[in-house]
Amino acid sequence: MYNKFKCRLFVDMDGTLNCFNNHIDSIDVLYKKGFFENLSPRNQVIKGLKEFMKHDKEVYILTNISNSKYAVDEKNKWIDKYLPDIDKQHRIFVPFGEDVFTYVQNKITPTDFLLDDSVENLKYWDRKYWDRSGTGIRLINEVNDKDSSWDGEEIYCNKDSLAIAYQLKSIQNRCILNELMYNKNFFIEEEKENIELKGKNHSISIADRMKNAKQKASQQTKETKKLQKDIPQR
Repeated sequence: MYNKFKCRLFVDMDGTLNCFNNHIDSIDVLYKKGFFENLSPRNQVIKGLKEFMKHDKEVYILTNISNSKYAVDEKNKWIDKYLPDIDKQHRIFVPFGEDVFTYVQNKITPTDFLLDDSVENLKYWDRKYWDRSGTGIRLINEVNDKDSSWDGEEIYCNKDSLAIAYQLKSIQNRCILNELMYNKNFFIEEEKENIELKGKNHSISIADRMKNAKQKASQQTKETKKLQKDIPQR
């Protein structure tokens, strides 16, 4: 498939995968040994991400690091404990104050997703707010739930893990479908690809691609709504 539409999911750690904000009482704790390694996990989010990864391996950890001498080592240990399937090639550590985009390989596209609890980070990533091309997804937790300045995709941290996984996939499918419908260059490239693949029994028409994408997006949206309706808030 055309590389521009290959989905990648980048996931923040602090506040998204763990309860970072619940452990901060002063800036000094960020430099203490054991702080990052012992942060409490958001179990539903982690289970949801594991479920999502059964079908999609393009998942990266994208997290800031302080100049604490323990930060990188302890964050690696934390990932090894809770998300060991994300290998070190898929872990991106960005020093505070540096541009995250210099650490991410290849150009960011609309089908590169960032799951993060920080609205500031999401606005920097998302094409609606800044001169970027990515798609942001806010992880709503007990700290940022009153912030209404984000106008984009959202997932609640206390949803059932399966609902979280379905919602991530549904967001991806909707985004791909939008690109199929509105990006003229995509059709040009897809037509070229079909011509190149003819005779190899791999040719798939644009109409079939759009039909498949619509069906997947519709089905997963229905499943997500059903799960969210059936599962009580915690």
